[in-house]
Amino acid sequence: HGAGVPLEEQARIFDKFFRGRNAEGLPGSGLGLYMARSIVEVHGGVLNLVSPAPGGAEFRIWLPLAGAGKTLSRPAPGSEPPPQSAGDDPAATGRHK
Repeated sequence: HGAGVPLEEQARIFDKFFRGRNAEGLPGSGLGLYMARSIVEVHGGVLNLVSPAPGGAEFRIWLPLAGAGKTLSRPAPGSEPPPQSAGDDPAATGRHK
């Protein structure tokens, strides 16, 4: 489960080269979540932090069935992602449109 994502870092966790303060002294480049979100978005999907509870983090990936294998800059018409719950605040998750 890991250490979780501190509230003050949640808006930046998908930024290129961002590493949280709990990653100090550990190997890494800060590209993992950035690349994961980029790949999901190329396929018309969405990747969000949905459970930033202490003691772990939960991420949700949504991928559309329609248009599988096509390169998209946004979800295909009629295949919008499910509505966000109250805990999926885009400002808190760093979700960009």
